[in-house]
Amino acid sequence: NTISQINNFQRLLPTLQLLGVMISDKVVMGLVQQEPGVATRLLYQIYIALRRKEKAQLSKLAMETMRPSATAKLASISSKMYNERLKSMIPREVDVILRNVSSQFVALGKEMKEEVNQKHEEELHKKQNILEQQRTENQESLREAKRKNEELMAKIQASLIHVSKPMPQKMAKMIEKRKEELRKKEAEVRDTVKIRAV
Repeated sequence: NTISQINNFQRLLPTLQLLGVMISDKVVMGLVQQEPGVATRLLYQIYIALRRKEKAQLSKLAMETMRPSATAKLASISSKMYNERLKSMIPREVDVILRNVSSQFVALGKEMKEEVNQKHEEELHKKQNILEQQRTENQESLREAKRKNEELMAKIQASLIHVSKPMPQKMAKMIEKRKEELRKKEAEVRDTVKIRAV
């Protein structure tokens, strides 16, 4: 609990100052965040300070009376300032909880966004697969229709009977005339050949 930690440091500060143990902001933050070794160093400093006071055979009352009044007044003012600084240094428990809750909601929002994106990608992939399947089916049906059309055209071509058209009258007369001319030439050539042979 943050409030109890601040209260503990506020109660300890005058005693630590009376012993001559200097506690810095870094040490306080290390204790709050439970960094390894910070508490051990602070306890060792307290132990050394207590041994010195014990050797000097000073009690708490004697230490307080030996301290000059200006130093005592300054210590009380600095302890008030230190208390205020402690409050600003150590985050309130409510702030820590609120930060944790907000980070949880941010993480939850990211997860939800990822799920939506993943679903969207899956839907796109399904649509692409369906379109690809339809395209291949269309291509197959076109090939099948083309093959059937070719078969039908081949059957039609095979069943067709070619009937020659009658020649036009002029053309027939010209052909007949030409044939007649050819016969006459052949006859002349034969006659010429017979005459020479005789």
